[in-house]
Amino acid sequence: GQQQGAGTAVLLHLYYPDLWPEFARMLAALPEPKDLYISLSAGREDVLADIARDTPQAFVLSHPNRGRDIAPRLALLRHARMQRYDQLLFLHGKRSPHLREVQNIQIPFLQHRDGDRWRQELMAALLETPQQVQSAFARNPRLGLIGPSGFWLGLRGDPNLPRLAGLTHRMGIAPDVSRHGYFAGSMFWCRPQALDPLLALNLGEADFDVEEGQTDATLAHAVERLFALSAEKAGFQIADTAGNILAEPPRAIQPWLSEGRWLPREKDWALQAIGNWASAQPSLPRFALALLPHATLPAQATAASFDTQWLGGQALNLPQAESAVALLHAANQALKDSGADWLGLVDAGDQLAPDALFRIAHAVREHPEWQLVYTDEDNLTPDGQHVNPHCKPDFNLDYLRSLPYIGGLMLVRRDLFEALGGFDAAHEGAEDYDLVLRAWEHLHATGAGDAAIGHVPEVLYHRLQGSGHTHKSVPEILAAGQSALERHFERLGIAAKVQPGPFPPAFRVHWPLPQDRPLVSILVPTRDQLPMLQRCIETLIEKTRWPRYEILIIDNDSQADDACKYLAAIETKEAELGDRLRVIRQPGPFNFSAMNNAAARAARGDYLLLLNNDTAVLHEDWLDEMMGHALRPDVGIVGAKLLYPDGKIQHAGVVLGMRGPAEHPFIARPPEDRGYFGRAQLTQNYSAVTGACLLVRKSVFEQVGGLDDGDFKVSYNDIDLCLKVREAGLRIVWTPYALLMHEGSASQKGQVEGKPDESKLKRFAAEKDAMYAKWLPKLAFDPAYNRHLSLASTEFLLEDQPPLSWDPAWRPRPRILVHPADREGCGEYRIIAPMRALNRAGLTQGWETMRLYEPAEMERMQPDSLVVQRQMEWPQIEALERHARTSRAFRVFEIDDLITNLPLKSVHKSTIHKDIAKRFRKAASLCHRLVVATGPLAKAYAGFSDEVVVQPNYLEAARWGQLQPARAERARPRVGWAGGIGHTGDLDIIVDVVRDTASEVDWIFFGMCPEALKPLVKEFHPGIPLDQYAAKLASLDLDLAVAPLEDNAFNEAKSHLRLLEYGVLGYPVICSDLLPYQGDFPVTRVANRYRDWLRAIRDAVADRTALRAQGDALCAKVRANWMMEDHLDTWLKTWTA
Repeated sequence: GQQQGAGTAVLLHLYYPDLWPEFARMLAALPEPKDLYISLSAGREDVLADIARDTPQAFVLSHPNRGRDIAPRLALLRHARMQRYDQLLFLHGKRSPHLREVQNIQIPFLQHRDGDRWRQELMAALLETPQQVQSAFARNPRLGLIGPSGFWLGLRGDPNLPRLAGLTHRMGIAPDVSRHGYFAGSMFWCRPQALDPLLALNLGEADFDVEEGQTDATLAHAVERLFALSAEKAGFQIADTAGNILAEPPRAIQPWLSEGRWLPREKDWALQAIGNWASAQPSLPRFALALLPHATLPAQATAASFDTQWLGGQALNLPQAESAVALLHAANQALKDSGADWLGLVDAGDQLAPDALFRIAHAVREHPEWQLVYTDEDNLTPDGQHVNPHCKPDFNLDYLRSLPYIGGLMLVRRDLFEALGGFDAAHEGAEDYDLVLRAWEHLHATGAGDAAIGHVPEVLYHRLQGSGHTHKSVPEILAAGQSALERHFERLGIAAKVQPGPFPPAFRVHWPLPQDRPLVSILVPTRDQLPMLQRCIETLIEKTRWPRYEILIIDNDSQADDACKYLAAIETKEAELGDRLRVIRQPGPFNFSAMNNAAARAARGDYLLLLNNDTAVLHEDWLDEMMGHALRPDVGIVGAKLLYPDGKIQHAGVVLGMRGPAEHPFIARPPEDRGYFGRAQLTQNYSAVTGACLLVRKSVFEQVGGLDDGDFKVSYNDIDLCLKVREAGLRIVWTPYALLMHEGSASQKGQVEGKPDESKLKRFAAEKDAMYAKWLPKLAFDPAYNRHLSLASTEFLLEDQPPLSWDPAWRPRPRILVHPADREGCGEYRIIAPMRALNRAGLTQGWETMRLYEPAEMERMQPDSLVVQRQMEWPQIEALERHARTSRAFRVFEIDDLITNLPLKSVHKSTIHKDIAKRFRKAASLCHRLVVATGPLAKAYAGFSDEVVVQPNYLEAARWGQLQPARAERARPRVGWAGGIGHTGDLDIIVDVVRDTASEVDWIFFGMCPEALKPLVKEFHPGIPLDQYAAKLASLDLDLAVAPLEDNAFNEAKSHLRLLEYGVLGYPVICSDLLPYQGDFPVTRVANRYRDWLRAIRDAVADRTALRAQGDALCAKVRANWMMEDHLDTWLKTWTA
């Protein structure tokens, strides 16, 4: 059918064709406009005639019976996403016949065990009031997904978490089981954009498990839990049809501001460093900034920002002047008279970050060669909001000639400032731009070069919207900037022509071309694929204005008849064509590097243009534009802007370390998209450009050894070439004004290399590893990028992992990266809380995350230690293998349970991998140290690592230390048990005791309570988020706490953590007399026999005074010996080499 492409798109998978009348009836009532997308399982298409009769405009797709209802609806989603719908409605013909066979269903809404009823209830919740749902989306732009009320399930304890973790890692998110969940049944409304992060995974039919009647733990089940996570990743809230907000993105911390950049003791560390500098060499730098007044904007906020500097500087308050020119003269004089080492300007209303002068001082001490330094900046709105952070590249000459990007906080060393004569009032309105251009000229003339211009990649300057000291109009300011750039070229003796750029205040520079044009050799590798090759060659000949070029087609064993005849015809006419079009035969295995190297040796031109056969020329001046840059003596390589056949961006430069060794930014954006601060539309220097269209001087190509045909036969050879050329001191230029079409990956699409068999996958992995081995420090810190921009995205997004933005030279304390296994008890007590406490105490520069970092990200952070907890999924083990190859970090593996010997009653036993011991041994072997919580664990795992260290559990005083139960007087004592579903076997020990004492005491259960016990329990408090757990446990105000523990090997290896939790609150404890609870704790220990437990509880509650005294003694014991903050030295020693 023909889709309207507006309103609602219904995405329905119909596995059971007989359900069509039910769906047709309910969907008929859905408001218009609406389109219907239906997938039918292969072999079940009999209902097609009925669908065509009832909904003739429906889009119907036959899909293999694979991936349950999930894979087909993802296929439908890709089709629907091409339209502009307001919302999508996900439905499927659910029956779940397996429910009838399931015993002891814990989920309340499934206890009827009726799949048809479940479907009907889901449908009723979603379709009862569709207008309200649509209105909710219209009213709240932050709302991304709405599911049926009453069907939301949390992720805590979900057996699909391991498989889900692999997907979320690819999406750059970490599930938080304390707050994330999903709508059981996978039916919901959503905005189309909410599922874009999920679509970006590009899951196809082959990724999903073969259907074998599975009821859980397949990829489809994992994706079912990913819909809400995708919506949150896209920045949306998740709600139910009752209007409850169930999940939403955490409050966005602005990562470029202090809250994102600083650790708790950052200022203390800085003041300590400043104290050390006072008596060290080089001496403490002195700063002076001339504060330029504004006619209407007050300068108080600016002055206040000087007062809060960690490292002080002079603020030279200038009076109002008769003109902006006079003001600049006054500023120059005041700066020269200041006696400071570093000089600059600041406009009234603008503000410095508190650490601005300290960060600059630290940087210039690290880089004594710097003579001019600039920082990143943002805008400050009149109401105090920080917006538009500009994370700039390191000094980028061609970007500077395209855009006055340096701006903001710029400081000039006194000797350079005096040599330049300060700011030139003749260029008032663009005086800072003019000064940078003149500074670059001076530094090159004196031999200091680009290395003398430094960049501190931190947002240290907050520019108030509307601030500035010039009285010129916007057109006059733009003219002043253009004039400054024109004068720059005049001083250099370059006949370049400057024009306004694609947007103000950008410029376009036309570089002069010589009368005598040099010969360019265009190298086109190919194998078969004649239509593409013909298009490439014909558009080259028809649309290239550059007069002197030759085309060398490098044939790698073409077999197709048409291609062979075409190439043979060219060979017979080479002489007739004046050798301007030649064929170079390069037989053997596909080796892109060797093919181009062979052609380069045969080339007669002074310049080589590497060009893929799946490209096409779009404009006749493309090569003129590229050669204008290539002829510059400081340029080694020039790249072009490439567009996909649909006109969207395929190549606009390459960023090192992005999503692997390197990647193209701005992929698939519209061709007119500016990109980040014009980066997709302006000529600039990149560290690399694609080899699909790469121009290089032949002598330079030969000087660096050409393409590496050993380590980089197919992949990354172009990146490697660019980096070699850059290391030789030459610039890599990307110009958006040379525009070509590029199919992209045509070799793979056309099966030039055949299918990606094991050998090809191994080759690609080896080439990737070779890039990391050779260039990793460069990949992590691309000077054309910024460490505050993410390597996980191609969109120039801000980095949301603060340690990846830390200054690699600022390491005041050991830098530690920790990966908890979860955000529940194990992760909190063993990883998250110790890291938090160490940072709070100023002992570490540490970070905790569940996201696994790629090699370039690890190199950005450069941790001294990497601590991983229970990382035993294969993707996690593979990450450890990468870290072992590429990172210098000391690796620590942490585990606090005997996972190789789970109790028979454990609910987790069925979800533990059968090869868990093999996985554990492999993971532990990749680490230098194994850390456990108890002696029995150390003994059990002695053979898993060369070094096994016992680090006991402690309680974090910051979370537990101030809690004090009320200790209210009451007639019946409150006896409590706290635990989760994993403690079922422990609870079984006292089930009869609870029954037989229910009339004597008030039983309080927290976390989990079997249905059979609920009538006997006075209060049941369900589990809550872990950050609220301590306060909640204290609020129970227990007179007695019980800690039964089943007698098995798993529990023998556990720690005494439960005694610590009860004890710190002053709760007296009766516990099982097993090893974890033995020792000198003043508790009552009993054998795991009914009569012993019954007698102990009755004896304890008979004497409340003695009971409280026992609780006080236990509390004193715990607070004196078992608080984490008193033992941070042991954690630090355990986690570091």
